[in-house]
Amino acid sequence: MPSLFPQPGPRLPPYKTLLVKGNYHASAPIHLSLSHISESALPDSQTIIFSPSQTTLTLALQQYNDDWLSENSGLGRVSNLTSRVKLFFPPSPAHLCLLLSMLRVPNASHGESGTWLNAKSTLAIAPLLLILHEPSMYFLSEDQAQQHSSGWTLSSYLSLIMHALSSLTCLSKTTSAGLGGIAFAVFDSQLDQLKLPMVKRPVSNYRDIEEAWPGPRLEHVSLYAQNYFEWIVAADKDSTLGSMRKRSMVLERNHQTTGPVQVWEWCEACDPVQNANMRPTTQMIWQ
Repeated sequence: MPSLFPQPGPRLPPYKTLLVKGNYHASAPIHLSLSHISESALPDSQTIIFSPSQTTLTLALQQYNDDWLSENSGLGRVSNLTSRVKLFFPPSPAHLCLLLSMLRVPNASHGESGTWLNAKSTLAIAPLLLILHEPSMYFLSEDQAQQHSSGWTLSSYLSLIMHALSSLTCLSKTTSAGLGGIAFAVFDSQLDQLKLPMVKRPVSNYRDIEEAWPGPRLEHVSLYAQNYFEWIVAADKDSTLGSMRKRSMVLERNHQTTGPVQVWEWCEACDPVQNANMRPTTQMIWQ
């Protein structure tokens, strides 16, 4: 079964849609991708990660410096698995939606010889997993006034999820496993903090009317976004325990009122490396 952690760590239940929010560890999307690929019997199986910024993703992985990845990513088998994690970095929601619409798996039986296919978005086989990484970054701005005047609305965020699900529906037709064979996950550490208006600010030819408008009511995006997911993982803020960080995650099944399915708790210790120029690795210690 898939997992957000290096093994032997806890595993997720079988899922079609998964939302991971809060202060999750930076390597979680990588471990989820690797676990899907390692369990597949197909030699060309792959996963896809869409992230707004290559710099942000790379920096987060470098700062966390997962001990397991640091030790094993250069090994033959793990290196082969990581090479099958396909990364895209669309800089805007429009670019992301365009890329999602361009994902194709050539199907000879349907005669696609006359169809233009992009080399980067054409896949040998349908992916096992598609991840949207930190989509809130598209809508958050350090300048609060600029964020409110950007024109983004609640539907701007939700449309990214719907475009991804629509793309998976099309791709699933090319695999015998059907829709259940392609998993979808969103990792968004800032989702609970993201607020967007339901409607855009009206534009008026009369300046006094426009200035008198009190502004739209901001909605918590997470309340609406989580309705698209079967399983939700909420990562709590880490706390310091001596020289270690104590972290936890809560796994819940959406629309279930019986409480969390699982609670994962662990500590993270910085393991010093021999080379002083290298960043200490982060090692997980399970309780």
